[in-house]
Amino acid sequence: MALVNIAVLLARQGNRVLTIDWDLEAPGLERYFEPYLDKTDNKGLIDFLIKANVLPSMEEDDEDETLLKKFYSGLDEYIIPVSKLPNISGSIQFLRAGNTNEVDYTDKILSFDWPGFFRKIPGFFTHFAYYLKEHYDYVLIDSRTGHTDAGGVCTMLLPDSLVLVFIPNNQNLSGVLALAESASNYRKNSGDVRPIRIFPLPSRIELQEKEKREDWHKKYTHAFENIFKNIYNLPDISMVRYFENFIRQDTFFAYGEEIAVVAEKTKTDLSLTTAYANFLEKILSAKKIWDLKKPIKDKERANVKVVQIYAPADKHLKDKLDLFFKPVKSKTKFWRDILLQSDLDENDLKQIIIQMEGADILILLLSADFLATGSSNLLEGTLDRMPNKNKFAVILRPCLWDIFINSDNFHIFSKNKPISQLSDTEQEEVFNEIAESISRLITPHKNHKL
Repeated sequence: MALVNIAVLLARQGNRVLTIDWDLEAPGLERYFEPYLDKTDNKGLIDFLIKANVLPSMEEDDEDETLLKKFYSGLDEYIIPVSKLPNISGSIQFLRAGNTNEVDYTDKILSFDWPGFFRKIPGFFTHFAYYLKEHYDYVLIDSRTGHTDAGGVCTMLLPDSLVLVFIPNNQNLSGVLALAESASNYRKNSGDVRPIRIFPLPSRIELQEKEKREDWHKKYTHAFENIFKNIYNLPDISMVRYFENFIRQDTFFAYGEEIAVVAEKTKTDLSLTTAYANFLEKILSAKKIWDLKKPIKDKERANVKVVQIYAPADKHLKDKLDLFFKPVKSKTKFWRDILLQSDLDENDLKQIIIQMEGADILILLLSADFLATGSSNLLEGTLDRMPNKNKFAVILRPCLWDIFINSDNFHIFSKNKPISQLSDTEQEEVFNEIAESISRLITPHKNHKL
């Protein structure tokens, strides 16, 4: 599911994307792609590999590159275009595991001699990786899970980047940690000069189980901090900021094989589309996925959870306020901006309410557009249940805010004259006051409790 959604996002950026189903025993990519394929009876990867057995033996570092490239060029006959996806400016090609409807498909995958093939042409898959990189902008491979020869090809021989998708249980976590270590050790000790980048991706995170969610977040964050310290010989590092992004459990997509970035009608801060887009940004970034722990100051970043909610029409004013919030955000590990759109479905609203209830500081950026979303009415009951929270209301544009919130329970800014009607200097003064008020709550005096 992660691979298919990332493929669509990359293709929407105009990239040529090849997707490969290397999970020969349990192929699943075509279930997602099936509605968008012109044909579904093509042979696939296993047939391509069986055909490769006709190649002559080649010693490592002495391969016939011309012959290999000629053979790789025949891959086209096994590839199927994914041609019916909406809003695609690039392209997606699909190499299926094989034709699972063929009566001998199981015999093909069970009889393929992986050790023998490696001995015959040790550099086959390394040269294959370079060939694919020349012909596509991105190649996404769905690997077999567990310790298998086919899985080793995907996790050790082929990739520049290894995405470890896991759900929060001990079996998954121990498995991906071991895989991260074995893949990096193999690459270090091989003749392959390419570095391998590793990206963990927590998935199917159930937001309603707040206590368990936070316990497991700490557990897998700490586990990956330790494994990366060992793999890359690092000093103390923090992955708290990296793991702010995860793929939540979504009841709608728990059934069938729909592509979230295609099927979702609304794109909120809590939608799967946003989560996959945020993860893709991490993959494409040249930045390290960890932060070096700095003495004292970084360790003193508060665990205060801040949630800010705003309407789409107010983004320009929200962005101006964020300039003043920038130093404030650096003081806390948890800051969530939520876009409140019209006609959110029940599941999205439920996730927003969970975020609100878990916040230590709640900021509402109010305007007529905010109150007119329709979704705002469903949040009122939640606000009433939060009398002891530190709640801030910023009146961005004229609206009947006093009907929506109880002024006794909120710190209200610019209530006499909305932000939009203030001069630039007056806006800066109000924004600075808001930022300082929240900053004092995030880093309080020793005798003051949040």
